[in-house]
Amino acid sequence: MNREEIYHEIKKLFGLVPSFFKMISDSTLEQEWNLMKRIQSDEGPIPVKYRELMGVAISEAIKCRYSSLFHTERAKMNGATDAEIEAVINFGRLSSSWSTTLNGLQIDDDRFKEEMKKVSDYVQSRRAAEEELYASYRGSGCCS
Repeated sequence: MNREEIYHEIKKLFGLVPSFFKMISDSTLEQEWNLMKRIQSDEGPIPVKYRELMGVAISEAIKCRYSSLFHTERAKMNGATDAEIEAVINFGRLSSSWSTTLNGLQIDDDRFKEEMKKVSDYVQSRRAAEEELYASYRGSGCCS
């Protein structure tokens, strides 16, 4: 596609061609636009709303005001509530904070992986036990 065809697609999706697209060189514009469409707008295994909420969290963690505004607005356009946006901001903040802490303490990678595997196994076994208990409870005829 040439620049004008790409601009036509951008305008169709956004209502205008944001200036940042105009600053991208001819040699990479089509590639960047196609990647953006595919990852941020096309249907996929993760609904657009949740991808945009992830974008909000990532934007806050990397402290990019441009991405923060972009993903927050797109999350809202895709049905995200203020409470969901606040929750992912807090999640991003917490993840970033723990990353700083663990890296600063120079936690041993192998030990960390081993411990996280044990945590995962434990939580999954607890869930399985709870599901089994609930199933037997339902099967006893008390909840029909």
